[in-house]
Amino acid sequence: MEVDSIASAIENLLKTEGLSFKKARTNEMISFRNIKIGEEFSIDIYSNLISAEIVLVNQKDIEMMRKLIKKFIKKLTNFDFTISEQKSFMSFRLFVRPAKLSIFKEIFSDLSFEFQQEVSPFILGIVTEKPEEFFVNQYKTWQSIPCDEKERVLEQILSMKENYFKNVKTQSGIIKKLNQIKKEISINFGKDIEYRTKEQNPVEFYFLDFAALFRALELGLIKLRLCDFFEDFNLRGGK
Repeated sequence: MEVDSIASAIENLLKTEGLSFKKARTNEMISFRNIKIGEEFSIDIYSNLISAEIVLVNQKDIEMMRKLIKKFIKKLTNFDFTISEQKSFMSFRLFVRPAKLSIFKEIFSDLSFEFQQEVSPFILGIVTEKPEEFFVNQYKTWQSIPCDEKERVLEQILSMKENYFKNVKTQSGIIKKLNQIKKEISINFGKDIEYRTKEQNPVEFYFLDFAALFRALELGLIKLRLCDFFEDFNLRGGK
């Protein structure tokens, strides 16, 4: 695969994520710099290699990165990495050989989800709370909606739950999928894309939060009693 083709695909990926960047060419390499993931994030593209480096300073982020590395090793082929430990930061350089975009996209998706610094929650409705906190807050919002309004939108929300979240089985996975869909809708609103039908309107963007909540409830991932969902709804173990 040619360098320009790889670079074009990577550039589209960065734009889809809503990330700014600086693009440059040096001899046979195309690089992307100033990407707001972690403390520093860069991507170098060669004809047979994609190399990405992320610098992290927060210990919690470093531990998360170590977990991701283990996940990549277990799940992905044609993947390699190096770790450089300094006094005040750690640098992780990831290599995908050969330049298989599907592998890189999977790695990049996880890094962007965990460490992105450029998401605007106000504009995109991106979820930044911990999953458990988000789901409980969504329950409270749902409870504040009049019953007749709930009945009107319930079928649509359940349909969205099946369409978007049926293959997701963890709290963090649901939130990751939710944020991914919201980003794509925000960036591509008005276009015919996978997550938008001709009948969809901007209000439905926020129905996604409830669809995510119902999926978490369906899987028993949060401490809510589904049998009490429409009246006298309580948290298990609550005061």
